[in-house]
Amino acid sequence: MSSHSAKQRSHKAHAKRSTRPKRNADSLSHLPPISVVIDHLGEKGNGVACSHADHKTRIYVPHSLPGETAIVQPKRKLATGIEAEIISISAPSSARKAADCQAAPACGGCQFQHAELEFYHDWKEQRIKNKVEQAGIVPRQWLPPFRAEPFSRRRARFAFLRLANSTAFGFRARASHQIIALNGCMILSKPILSACDDIRAMLDQSLMVGKAGEVEVNQCDNGLDVVIIMKTELSLDSIRQLVEYAVSTDIIRLSYDDGKSEPELLYQRQLPALAWVMPSGARRDAIMFYPPAGAFLQSVSAAEHIMRTDCYSALFAANCIIDLFSGSGCLGLALAMRPQPPKKLAAYDISQSAITAFHDIARNITSDASSRLMAEQRNLHDDPMTEAELSEYDAAILDPPRSGAKQQMQALVDGGVTKIVMVSCHINSFIRDAAVLIEAGYICHWARHIDQFYLTSHSECIAYFERQ
Repeated sequence: MSSHSAKQRSHKAHAKRSTRPKRNADSLSHLPPISVVIDHLGEKGNGVACSHADHKTRIYVPHSLPGETAIVQPKRKLATGIEAEIISISAPSSARKAADCQAAPACGGCQFQHAELEFYHDWKEQRIKNKVEQAGIVPRQWLPPFRAEPFSRRRARFAFLRLANSTAFGFRARASHQIIALNGCMILSKPILSACDDIRAMLDQSLMVGKAGEVEVNQCDNGLDVVIIMKTELSLDSIRQLVEYAVSTDIIRLSYDDGKSEPELLYQRQLPALAWVMPSGARRDAIMFYPPAGAFLQSVSAAEHIMRTDCYSALFAANCIIDLFSGSGCLGLALAMRPQPPKKLAAYDISQSAITAFHDIARNITSDASSRLMAEQRNLHDDPMTEAELSEYDAAILDPPRSGAKQQMQALVDGGVTKIVMVSCHINSFIRDAAVLIEAGYICHWARHIDQFYLTSHSECIAYFERQ
């Protein structure tokens, strides 16, 4: 649902070397500290205050709470104001608590270690409801929210840098390249946490000083699927040492990704496997999924299950279903397990490895897969489904990346698709896309807030629309 890209900037060198130290043009660290009162939390979870000087400039203060009085140090200019860092708090909020994780607040893995859970959940859920409804999308019902638990995240991407005596390994600090060690992390699953020391030691043993990159870890039912991501080529000696070390760990598959092609398999003890638990009443209890290396997984398996069940319930009576941005079919394929399966279920996704996995699953769950289940690789941003192509479907599932499905929405309306389940990992793009449906006369029957990213400001949702 999301992708990572690096933006590079080129700077012209000065013709003459300055004798004064260079300073970032956006830096405000030279300004004196100021006193602020936090009015509310902003979109990204930072406290918002107004400058006493002009009462207009907004000051954004990470790790603060509404009502708090604090001394803060201005740090940098933002497009909408100033970001500042807490020096001291003279009047703390009653919702403030001590952090449970030793890496807080530096680590960028979570944002709300300083807040009581009740405050965190209330703020996050009410913010999404208000934002959606103020945009004119008013569900007839808000289903109970999904709330991730501590130690539930089953996938993670870590940064690493091989230093002279060790390897820096962990999450990056907020808005920084600095790598923060995972001391007391509360969001990652315990199998992933337990493997971090092994992965760091494996990199220590195998890589030369100066090597840097990322490590992606997916927790499967039978062990850990690990991908080392580096722009530089791995030497044969490094590969040998990586494999030798991986054999003694809980890693069941180790791959290398240089960003130029599909990940290269280095070592495999078992084929990673995940059981997709089916909704109640389905013809099977579970479908087995064998993810390709680096496959996208929903961050929390319980969240995936509740979204799968929501899709199943909403489209239980649909005849022809199209699953757009389908991945390997983790949401849509459950509908093939209905007591009365749909006449057709078609899936489209940009990832060829995901479509291949869909085909493999389809062959394993039904004998007539070729006539009822189909999947095709397609870039739905550059080549969206047309009105004519969509005219044979009465239902759709949309699970796009953060940018949403802007190019696809009008064709869904014009093609006459009457039942649509939208799964969104970015509320702003959800509101923009859902507005097309509301304008065309669709009713939002229900919506559910999905909080997979524990202790962060990031929210997701799933909603069901139907045109009468």
